Amino acid sequence: MSGKFWRRFRTALVLSAAVVGIAGCAGPRSRSADDPLRIGVVLPLSGENAQAGKQVLAGIRCAHEMLRRDLGKDVRLPELVVKDDRGRAARADAAVRELADRGVAAVLAGYRSSEALAVKSAAAELQLPVLTPTATNDGVTERNPYMFRAGFSDRQQAKALAYYARYRRRCGRMGVLLNLDENAVYSRDLGRQTAQEFVNFGGRLAGSAGFRESMTDFRPQLRDLLAAGLDVLFVPAYPACAGRIVRQARELGYRGLILGGDGWHGAEFLKECGENPGDAAFSVAYSPDLHTPEQLAFVRLFQELNHTVPSVNEALGFEAMMLMFMATREAYDSDQIRERFAQIRSYPGVSGGVQMTADGDCRRNVFINVVDSDKGGRPVIRLGDTIAPDMLYRQEHMSHLR
Repeated sequence: MSGKFWRRFRTALVLSAAVVGIAGCAGPRSRSADDPLRIGVVLPLSGENAQAGKQVLAGIRCAHEMLRRDLGKDVRLPELVVKDDRGRAARADAAVRELADRGVAAVLAGYRSSEALAVKSAAAELQLPVLTPTATNDGVTERNPYMFRAGFSDRQQAKALAYYARYRRRCGRMGVLLNLDENAVYSRDLGRQTAQEFVNFGGRLAGSAGFRESMTDFRPQLRDLLAAGLDVLFVPAYPACAGRIVRQARELGYRGLILGGDGWHGAEFLKECGENPGDAAFSVAYSPDLHTPEQLAFVRLFQELNHTVPSVNEALGFEAMMLMFMATREAYDSDQIRERFAQIRSYPGVSGGVQMTADGDCRRNVFINVVDSDKGGRPVIRLGDTIAPDMLYRQEHMSHLR
């Protein structure tokens, strides 16, 4: 493993531990120094999201193995207690409560926002710290000091997408497709937030139209939007649906930018977007193209353990486990863990530096992947841009001054 990575990781670990100290304070959920440290893991390991849940779990286990190899026998590693929530909110809540009864110190839970939101009550009621590896909904961490996230929030993602469209691509008029499905909170909220941030940055919302994931023909909605003269079309949809919308927009003659959120990530997008997807881009929390020492160390170990290349789910699982270890090591009650999360300021993540905030969110890079063509003319995905947190807050401040 990279010596540079582990020097930086140990420094971040020491700084985090020094903030609170190691003495217990008789909090509502406490353990003694002799008790084993157990970390609960609640993910969809069966059902429609099983593949994604297993990818996140593989990243968590990769981090655990990296810690074992590089920190040595002198450091006592946590025991992982894994539960399958089948992608159902009610089962996620029940699993967290069962894990609390089994004495876990904290929980990694919530592949989707619906599961993460479902465990909020248990986290507050039991005063049990919960870190979601991948859920993006803003409400996950709101008004609950025991909820945390390892990835970006929809609020940060929306700002980054609007920034990219307005300032990187100089777009002036945006059209937005809004998902009308009852359970499509992620897509609908991201669409509205991105449109609002685009307006905040000086752009204009030219129009919006509704759609459902089950639809196969989006041409009526697209014709209405495209007639408004768009520079950018924002499509917050999941991979297969997003690909079909991109293909049909191009068939209607639209040549401008088509933009999506992290829901586009998946092989189904490239299968559905057609041979000529044109100018298309989407946000993602991890790019394999950074080639930093931290990322190279992660990729080498993950390939050794799993014989495949990690994607965003594995990377976020890995980082969630690393953040969890920093917060729980030598912390003996839930309040210490909570305070340590808030004090993580310089974790050298596999996607760039990670900083936890006082409200449980995470400041991190937002990557913009673009759709390109390989030598055979087939569509492929590559890194197009990186929107760092400081860019967003600096531009937001300048917008308020105008």
